[in-house]
Amino acid sequence: PRARKVDFMVALEHACWFTKADKSGATFNYQLGQQQNYITAPIPGHTLKDDGERSHPTQKPFRVLAVWVNYLTNSGDIILDPFLGSGITCYCAKKLNRHCIGIEIEEKYCEIAARRCSQSVMKLEV
Repeated sequence: PRARKVDFMVALEHACWFTKADKSGATFNYQLGQQQNYITAPIPGHTLKDDGERSHPTQKPFRVLAVWVNYLTNSGDIILDPFLGSGITCYCAKKLNRHCIGIEIEEKYCEIAARRCSQSVMKLEV
């Protein structure tokens, strides 16, 4: 974030896409057309409020995740987010008829994600 707000804010995110070794279960929905190699969207809580209030420092915009989910999965597929944060990935999966497994180490973000997806937080014994 730029405190003085006199230049552009640098915001770059990378995504990892894993498939089985033989790629038999790999999905890339070409029927959606050629996707650009970049996606632009407002950062939640900085400009538009289309994703609600910003509840996590690295919260992703819903519409960015929706592009990834639509291109890389089919209806009914399972998405794994090992760094769940505030739960936008699971929320997106639910809206787009996918299943999602989310893992988050911080309890406060687990609670936010559970509220966002209207599910309960599972207790994990360590």
